[in-house]
Amino acid sequence: MTIYTQNFLVRDGAGISTTTFGKGNSGNLNVNARKIELTGTNIENNTSNILFSRGGLSTSSQPIKIENQGKITINPDKLLGDAGDLIINTDSLIVKDVAQISTATFGSGNGGNLNINARDIQLIGSTEVNGIPIASGLFSSSEPILINQGKEVTFDSNKLLGDAGNIKINTNSLIVKNGAKISTATAGNSNAGNIEIRADKLLVENGAEIGTDTLGKGKGGNLTINSSDIQLIGRTPDNQIPSKLTATAKPISVDNTTGKVIFNADKSGNAGDITINTDSLLVKDGALVSTETLTRGDSGDLTINAQDIQLIGSNPVNASPGGLNASAGGEGIGNAGNLTINTNSLLVKDGAQVATATTGEGKSGNLNVNARDIQLIGTTPDAQAPSGLFASAEPLNFINSEGKLTFNIDSDKLLGDAGNLKINADTLSVRDGAVIAVYNLGAGIAGNIDIKADSVKLDRGLILAATFSTNGGNIDFDIADFLLMRNSSEISSTAGLISATGDGGNININSPNGFIVATPNQNNDITANAFQGKGGRVKIDAAGIFGMNSLSRNELERLRPDDLNPFQLPTNDITAISQQNSDLTGFVEIITPETNPENALTQLPTEPIETKITNTCSTPGYAQSSFTITGKGSLPPSPSEPLTGRVNQTKLATLDEVEETKVEPRKINKKPKRKQIVEARGWVKNKNGEIFLVANPPQNSNIQAMKNPNYCS
Repeated sequence: MTIYTQNFLVRDGAGISTTTFGKGNSGNLNVNARKIELTGTNIENNTSNILFSRGGLSTSSQPIKIENQGKITINPDKLLGDAGDLIINTDSLIVKDVAQISTATFGSGNGGNLNINARDIQLIGSTEVNGIPIASGLFSSSEPILINQGKEVTFDSNKLLGDAGNIKINTNSLIVKNGAKISTATAGNSNAGNIEIRADKLLVENGAEIGTDTLGKGKGGNLTINSSDIQLIGRTPDNQIPSKLTATAKPISVDNTTGKVIFNADKSGNAGDITINTDSLLVKDGALVSTETLTRGDSGDLTINAQDIQLIGSNPVNASPGGLNASAGGEGIGNAGNLTINTNSLLVKDGAQVATATTGEGKSGNLNVNARDIQLIGTTPDAQAPSGLFASAEPLNFINSEGKLTFNIDSDKLLGDAGNLKINADTLSVRDGAVIAVYNLGAGIAGNIDIKADSVKLDRGLILAATFSTNGGNIDFDIADFLLMRNSSEISSTAGLISATGDGGNININSPNGFIVATPNQNNDITANAFQGKGGRVKIDAAGIFGMNSLSRNELERLRPDDLNPFQLPTNDITAISQQNSDLTGFVEIITPETNPENALTQLPTEPIETKITNTCSTPGYAQSSFTITGKGSLPPSPSEPLTGRVNQTKLATLDEVEETKVEPRKINKKPKRKQIVEARGWVKNKNGEIFLVANPPQNSNIQAMKNPNYCS
């Protein structure tokens, strides 16, 4: 079916579709118009069931069977043809008020592809009827739906289904807002379709979503976005659903008797990958870009290539962070995907986070950040959630009776390991409560942190590799210029946070041509401690360390006998101890250059030298004696001593008062340049009274007389 028109309007639940109910393929649907507007859905709601017809455009493959009693059933086992493709070419496309454009398969045939070419696309609005969400938007699905004689709807993911179709969008501007969606999904053994978007500008706001899902054993589709400007802003008005780009594996099924949606973590489909290529990415006010699995399947990878990335803010109600996330959770055992960022500038502030995480038995993914400049700033307004970079493992329990989520710090509930965190940057700044962390709150191990940068600045910032019950992670720095710590900043690889065993991790700071600087008496600490286990090792190789000192366990016992906590001291300390066992103390090794430049300097006298300047000859043409002192009237302090702001006050050298003599300027003949410069060791005077600097002066009375300022001729 092909349509050509100037303006194309479909409203109030009306629709145009192509469908196959048998072995033959459904036809294609092509719409070509300057302006296309799809609006409205016909919804009939009564006590027994809900019937609604989505207005819009669609192609499908449906295995419908009518029984002798007039009852309609859907049998996915029936061999079906493929659904047709749906192609739209327009200047302006508007889909609102729960209207939809869709391709679908409910049986063995494949779903059709959805291709849209437009200058401007707007997808607006959603609603909810008896707990069933209905959204405007673009959809491609593979759904094994069965309607039994009692009109009960069930999902059977074991049914063999065709793959869902792909969605491709080419546009100048794409706006998805107010709960609208672009989605590909599978609920069976088949695969979900991919989503590919090319747009100059992409805006997703107010709880809207672009995503791929698997609800069964099939693989979720990949999401690829190429856009100059991408903005994800805000959440739904009730703050429950964030605006997001997502690829998920959800263990959803429908109860046969009640029709209620339940979680079934036994599903095994893997979530798809997300790849974003853009000049500018803004994720604001709790919005989210995420890959996630809640099943046995793994989460997909999240990769972002951008010139500039800004992640700002969180959910204003519960402080749940917005930002970038790759996670594995629930009751499943799937692993989280890896998260990779390549950018010139990365800003994370006001509680936003970049994180890989697991809340189940699966492993957390690795987090890799490559940037010229990284700034991690602040926390949520209530200071409960920090901004930062994270690779974590946290045991999360679902309480089904109340529908609440709670954390369970029972190490037996979590076996997954935290991922590794790697940073490559020119400049890295962590301030105002922001955090870089790998940690494990269960029985698994913490990941490692690897930071390579020209400069690292911590201003009330934290870099942490910690565990509750196992060995702490390692932290490795490769710093070209300097590491600066201010205002209670901390670098820690502490183990046994719940008074358990586990050895402290190692901290290696490699900066042979750089410096480690801590502002004095601001409680900046480097710790590789443990509770019951052995303290770790701190190794620092730097050109110089200023403002920090190593603190032994005996010294810490004297200063903090009750808790041995160096962070409670006002000084800047480096420690590697076991709090419970003095025999399990770790090691602190500090390497500085074998030759200290300060030791090679000649000690200058502190007493001022006596300075005497005699009157010069007033005869023109002879050398004029001079002595100049600049500064504050004294010699500077010794270079081997610290600056104190005080100087030795000595009298300025003065000349005896003489009558001013005017000297007539003389013309000096320019001499040809020498090929080689030889250091002058004396001077001679010719018969005309002219003076010449010479390399090898003769030893005579005239030369000696010239060295005496009292001699005049």
